[in-house]
Amino acid sequence: MKIGFVGLGMLGLPMALVAASGGHQVRGYDSHPDRMNPGWYPDLERGRDGETLAALAARADFAFAPLDEVVAASEIIFLTVQTPSIGSYDGTGPFPAGGAEYNLRPVRQALAAIADAARRAPAMRRVLAVMSTVLPGTLRRLAHELPLPAELSLAHVPAFAAVGTYVRDILNPEFVLVGAFDAHAGERLETFFRTLTDAPVFVTGPENAELIKTSYNGYIGLKIGFANALMEVAHKTPGCDVDAVVDCLALATQRLISPRYLRGGLGDGGGCHPKENAALAALAQRLELSFDPFGSNMICRDRQSEWLAGLIEGECRANCLPLWLLGTAFKPNVSIETGSPALLLLAALHRRGLQPHIHDPLVPGRFNPPPAEPAIFVLGMPHELFNDFKAPPGSIIIDPWRRAVPTAGVRVVAVGRGPEPS
Repeated sequence: MKIGFVGLGMLGLPMALVAASGGHQVRGYDSHPDRMNPGWYPDLERGRDGETLAALAARADFAFAPLDEVVAASEIIFLTVQTPSIGSYDGTGPFPAGGAEYNLRPVRQALAAIADAARRAPAMRRVLAVMSTVLPGTLRRLAHELPLPAELSLAHVPAFAAVGTYVRDILNPEFVLVGAFDAHAGERLETFFRTLTDAPVFVTGPENAELIKTSYNGYIGLKIGFANALMEVAHKTPGCDVDAVVDCLALATQRLISPRYLRGGLGDGGGCHPKENAALAALAQRLELSFDPFGSNMICRDRQSEWLAGLIEGECRANCLPLWLLGTAFKPNVSIETGSPALLLLAALHRRGLQPHIHDPLVPGRFNPPPAEPAIFVLGMPHELFNDFKAPPGSIIIDPWRRAVPTAGVRVVAVGRGPEPS
């Protein structure tokens, strides 16, 4: 394939040379003249067989070229410019109140330049794959603002790679992420990445891809912060060793280091989870930890429940239908309500003046047959018995688990699935 790279920085250049070493014809451009020569190759990076990037380039079909030539010659154009924080926040100083948005000026300027070059180039369908990290909704907004030529199929293809190991990470990723605006971009990019790696290629929409990339790094930060809180507890507790604690936790590959629990819904429940976090929060106060992630977990649980209660209240006020809560156990297919997040939600609804009817076929005393008339049904806990639940026509199902199947005359509010982008 004929591939172009716009932006030959610490990611763009290694990525370009990896693509060239995979048998593709690659042309690269950077607006900084000092990066348009072989002397720029970073010393830390090594190729597939441990060779330097300079050696990799010497045996691959790679060349520097002006922007117009890169765009005209390429089936796929990768844009790899940086998106630094506004105000130059980079983590070396205190976190600014309210956060720090990305500076989109480099991406916007590069997109505009590529769009202009594409208009001057011979007509053909090209894929423009943006690797720059951005927040959800950014690329669609920029595409509308510029706008881009119709023959450019836009996609978001963020890299999950680190400085010094870009080549290794590109060749051996956990997965490859493609956020395509159309089927053509998704198909062409998947075909390209299959030539570089056997890793899974996850093709989705651009907004999902933007959120996956940013949340991936956010999750790493959560893990590090949690481990550092354990370090502080251990430091202040005689006989504790944080390395022994986390070495054992790392063995929990079925629940902790796994996909389990990583699913949007209600908060955690049962006789252990809330209780343990509450106890650890008390310990954090007693030890005067610098930050209390355990109490923050519980505040997060409460506030997310309040948010869902507000969403339900809005539907109730707008539709004037009776409200039913389906499922009050603390997890699916059990009869125990201890620590139930559905009951936490119920308490939040009560504070808003709502008095829902309750139906849980597994909990003693909660079996109240749902009505045959239209109502608003909230899926509090997704018991398997609810898989075949049929709401009367005219009803609304509010489903934070995204299990409900729409039927004729029934509107499903799948919490966590946003509206179609305009």
